[in-house]
Amino acid sequence: MLAVLDDVPPKLWLVDWELACQGDPAWDVGSVLADLLAAAAVRGLERGELPDVSFGARAFLASYRAAALTAGTEWPDFVSRSVALAGVRLVQALVKYGHYDVTYLSALEHVLLPRAAMLLENPEGIALELAPAATRPCCCGE
Repeated sequence: MLAVLDDVPPKLWLVDWELACQGDPAWDVGSVLADLLAAAAVRGLERGELPDVSFGARAFLASYRAAALTAGTEWPDFVSRSVALAGVRLVQALVKYGHYDVTYLSALEHVLLPRAAMLLENPEGIALELAPAATRPCCCGE
């Protein structure tokens, strides 16, 4: 992954060619949401608590929506799909981590598996919590 920072106005651009192909943008958004949760879980293991990532997730989704200009009628479904895919991505991350360190996997699975299940069982409800504007028109003039 390559991070590029523009000075004026300040913008951070992330470029990731790992799986370069055209795919569902909901997978990319879900991966960011999963990464927020996974990073919080790692910090939580170190501190003995699980940090709340909802503020970061809300800010990311609002910025994504403004930049992507997704039509208002598609946004609720898009966010729900992204949340469900975040659950899939967390399971995928656990499998990946398990190949490197079984001890680390054991510690993380107790934190990440319940969150993955939560995302997969109720993507619509979580989507409404993270992106409440999903049910009303965006202020961007959509």
